[in-house]
Amino acid sequence: MKGILPESLAQISAVFDRLESDDKLLKAVQNANEWFLPDLVRQAFRAMRPWFTAKRLQAFADKYPPAKKQLQVGIIMAGNLPLVGLHDLLCVLLSGHTAVVKLSSKDKLLLPALVKEFPETLPVHFVDHLAPKGLDYLLATGSDNTARYLEHSYAGLERIVRHNRFSVAIVTGRETAVELDGLTHDILQFHGMGCRSVSAVLVPEGYDSRPLAAALDRYPASALAPAWQQIQSWESSLAQMQPDSLPRTQSLTLRSETALVPARIGVLHLVHSPANAKLLQAAQAQIQCVVGSDQTIAFGQSQFPELEEFADGVDVMAALAAQANS
Repeated sequence: MKGILPESLAQISAVFDRLESDDKLLKAVQNANEWFLPDLVRQAFRAMRPWFTAKRLQAFADKYPPAKKQLQVGIIMAGNLPLVGLHDLLCVLLSGHTAVVKLSSKDKLLLPALVKEFPETLPVHFVDHLAPKGLDYLLATGSDNTARYLEHSYAGLERIVRHNRFSVAIVTGRETAVELDGLTHDILQFHGMGCRSVSAVLVPEGYDSRPLAAALDRYPASALAPAWQQIQSWESSLAQMQPDSLPRTQSLTLRSETALVPARIGVLHLVHSPANAKLLQAAQAQIQCVVGSDQTIAFGQSQFPELEEFADGVDVMAALAAQANS
């Protein structure tokens, strides 16, 4: 069974063009979610646009066997980033299945607008409640608490349920200003709310954090929602109650840590350790990606996932193919 043809799905790039110029839509999106600034929505489009060429989509789909039967695939989407569930939907459509989508209350406008603007009718149905009955498979993303609830609620259904993850950077102290500016985008773009957002940086002993702090101060304030300043004011006040030698920045609070754990919004952990590999191995189940000058993902690229990258490293296309051909 063939999915939506890659040359058809490639038209999503043109749909992005129309949506990003729709000021009325972008304003409504921001009114519904104060973190979704119009420029951040456009940045999300820009990050995903390279996926949508017929050649690339065809090469991606050709890696998997065609489905012998059509599935009804439920998708429970997160709302931490604009259109964060689009990759799941794309996998379902390329595989020849029907998507039954429950949107997050934080992102209820963008995907329906994209489906409406698409020049062909897509097998996508939006629902307020996603009942297990009638579904063949489930793709879901949420917090750790949400994931536990979903695992229980959909226990009788084949599924992929994702939970909280965070990303890590590795620095040496020899980074250029350009690399550090790239790192600030890995940290602050989308307000650090994505699983690919860097919230902890592994640093060598004796690391001078002043160049990193200067780079953070160069990050444009216009790219941060007004609510961010409220969070930062609170975190800055807390930091003053626990003084350390780390420099202060306008955009983020730096905090020293010995364990590799995710920082809360508004904070960046600087983790001093002589054994990076050991820390990374211990936290592997929580880490989405690692960025650095000698890593697969370079500084400034964490928010630009490749089409072939799957969240949590779980191959959705392979899972759907296995279910459809069982």
